[in-house]
This record gives sequence, C-alpha cells and structure tokens, in this order.
Amino acid sequence: MGASVLNQATPAQRLTLRHRLVAWSDGVQQNAAGLAEQYRDLLGRRIGNAQLSGLNNIVQSSPSMDDVKEFVAHQGEKAERAGRFDVKEYWEAIGKALDTIENAAWTVANEAGLAVPPKGSKPKEMKAALEEVQLALVKEWVQHLVAHSLMVARQ
Repeated sequence: MGASVLNQATPAQRLTLRHRLVAWSDGVQQNAAGLAEQYRDLLGRRIGNAQLSGLNNIVQSSPSMDDVKEFVAHQGEKAERAGRFDVKEYWEAIGKALDTIENAAWTVANEAGLAVPPKGSKPKEMKAALEEVQLALVKEWVQHLVAHSLMVARQ
C-alpha cells in the first residue's frame, strides 16, 4: 500500500489541512445534528449513551476506517437480531454518512495542496493515501453527532 498523504506533507500543507478540516467540520455540523434530530425518538431509549460513547471511542482510537465501519455494521446487525429494525436503520444511516465522508477526504486533502492520488486511482491506493484525512473528518462528524444526540436525549 502507498504512503499516507500526511507523511509527505510539508508543515505549510499540514497547517492548511487543519484549516480545511475546521471549515469542513463547521459545514457538516448541521448534517450531523440533522441525523440526530431524525432519530430523536430513539435517542436515550433505544440508542443509549453506551452506544454513542462506543461509537465515539472507536472513532477516536482506531487507526483504520475499516474498524469504524465494522463497529457501525456490528451495531446494526445486533439491532436486527434483536428485532429492532428502527435502530438498525439508524446505524445504516450512520454507515451511509461515513461513506460520503470518504469522498470528502479526497476533496479536503486536494484543497490543502496534499499529494493526493488522482480520482481514478485504484481503491486500495486511494484508501491508503487518504485514510488519515478521512479519520480526521470522521472524528469531527462523530463529535457533532454524539454531542447533539446527547443533548436531544436529555430533552
């Protein structure tokens, strides 16, 4: 697998990336809050603090997007086995959001001037190069989702 675009970045590119991450985070805060609002009736009852904390913990500690996606899929599978199809739908919505963030990683890295592979690159090459950027974006999005979800659950 190829090297991460961050390994090849200059200090100026890393600073630019940080600014792009902040701007991106501000832009998706409403998206994450909207997902929490969409599933308002599940939060605090069928989707508890432990599940939200688990999501946040895996995102904050994992070096791999595969781990994050596996956690989300596992939560959906557990809900399905328990007959909680509304909760399964919630986890599927999170999985879809994570997939859109994967595409955003290329854009953010490119805007920061990082040496990103061309869009038509092999999936493995693209994944290896952009995984750190994608994880940084996912951390931002999940923080917004969890914070808003906890607020909604308390209301």
